[in-house]
Amino acid sequence: MTYSSALYAEPLQEVASQSTPPPKQASQPDQPALRLNPQPQPRAETARASATAPSAESVAAANTRSAAGLSGADGGSGAGLNAGTSAALSAVPLSSADDDQMLAQAQRRKYQRLLGMLDAKPGQHLLEIGCGWGAMAEAAAERGLTLTGITLSEKQLAWAKARLDGSPLAPRVELRLQDYRDVTETFDHIISIEMFEAVGEEYWPTYMETLRERLRPGGTAALQVITISDDIFEDYKASPDFIQHYIFPGGMLPTVGRFDAAVQAAGLEVMQRDFHGKDYARTLRAWHRRFLAREPEVRALGYDGRFIRMWRYYLSYCEAGFLDNRIDVMQVALRHQAGAEDLT
Repeated sequence: MTYSSALYAEPLQEVASQSTPPPKQASQPDQPALRLNPQPQPRAETARASATAPSAESVAAANTRSAAGLSGADGGSGAGLNAGTSAALSAVPLSSADDDQMLAQAQRRKYQRLLGMLDAKPGQHLLEIGCGWGAMAEAAAERGLTLTGITLSEKQLAWAKARLDGSPLAPRVELRLQDYRDVTETFDHIISIEMFEAVGEEYWPTYMETLRERLRPGGTAALQVITISDDIFEDYKASPDFIQHYIFPGGMLPTVGRFDAAVQAAGLEVMQRDFHGKDYARTLRAWHRRFLAREPEVRALGYDGRFIRMWRYYLSYCEAGFLDNRIDVMQVALRHQAGAEDLT
């Protein structure tokens, strides 16, 4: 069975992407949505998934019940669980496959696919907006690219620098604590994974304009973006859902149409686009198994039962959204429109 490049695996704390605050800041400390952010554990300590994972029915039921322990965790009108999605969860069998190996391979394929969408050549300079824990930086450097990665997370920055310390790839990588709006150089290409939806609707134009301004003539940008279906966007926007309330405050998923409008308004055009929502659902299921298998370690890090219920609900909530086609994930390549201004 093959998996799309939309799949990816990271340690527990690497699941969440960074959020960009509305005020422009050159740097700032971590602002995790749940306000509890211990240091990530080394990859070598990632446990394998349990071969006796609970049934899909029990996971769906447990997480639906656990929501009752969270004030206001009702899913609102967004992407989450309802009778139909609970049934969809039950229809997907759990596997005893080696999740660690599967996810690691899929993670690498995702990076290679995004880099391939750029058609990046050795020696070219790549900007990564939201560089996370440094895995993309490694993948780019392995292809002979030079990468500048920026993040607002001090912990992510420290972790990423440590993983590259002493590596022969390190000379090709520069990592900074920096807001994307403060970058002044231009680059051959830009890559950004699940950052657009974190900046908030008000800043979608700024984000796209930054891509255009930071790209050299002929440059391309490859983005991975989670989208929401048109028919629920207005309700989702009007009433924050579980994810916006508990996990990613300030975030806003775009519809494909609204994303495209922001692209066009900035003088960019879509060159390639693929969707991988069902693969993301399988990724979330694998994350959930890994999380359950490591619950004692999670508690040892200081997370209590309430957090564990919340995180399990989050994983199932998102899985259900992808299975029910309320949300999707796209990988998209952008470039300057022919004749667009400000290409120098």
